[in-house]
Amino acid sequence: MLKNTDWFKLTFDYMDERASDHLSYERIAQYRCGVLIPNDLTMASFVELFSLGMPIFLPDDNWLYRLQKSVPYGFTLYTRRLPLSIAAAAEEVIEGPAEKPIDVAMSLLKQSDFSTWPHTQRFSSLPSLMKQLVQADLKQIGQQMKTWMEERNLEVMQEWTTVLASLLPGSFDHQLAKPSLPREESASLKEAPEEL
Repeated sequence: MLKNTDWFKLTFDYMDERASDHLSYERIAQYRCGVLIPNDLTMASFVELFSLGMPIFLPDDNWLYRLQKSVPYGFTLYTRRLPLSIAAAAEEVIEGPAEKPIDVAMSLLKQSDFSTWPHTQRFSSLPSLMKQLVQADLKQIGQQMKTWMEERNLEVMQEWTTVLASLLPGSFDHQLAKPSLPREESASLKEAPEEL
């Protein structure tokens, strides 16, 4: 835990994926925001935090790419393809991870949920992150995220309802498959603590 109470009145709790004491969604929802350094282009934790309406601060695409280049892992390394057959897999020699060219990696980043979903907060440096954490209206950002997610869920439910109705004519009553809005937040959740 890192405390900067003299300067920014912020507290950071580091979450290690390997930790045995994973936090419940109810506990996670008590935090005011999250800082995520993604190791791949698709991360369930991003979608989970976004769905909770928790403001998410992420490195911008350029900085995220530079971070991954300095410690190669995740999306910058996936250039291998699946073999066409089991026999081909046995013959293929993989010498090690190959890095994606910058234009390919940046294109993938720009198409990722991190870049295309609204209301994510992007930072280009640690000073930029600190400034944003202090100045952001976290409650407003969180509400905007929840509203967008509710609208998106309704759109997706309507699309899938139409698909199922076309695939199962006569056996699927699309009038019965009405999308439902997410339940209101649990009344048992306390107001988020003043620490980050």
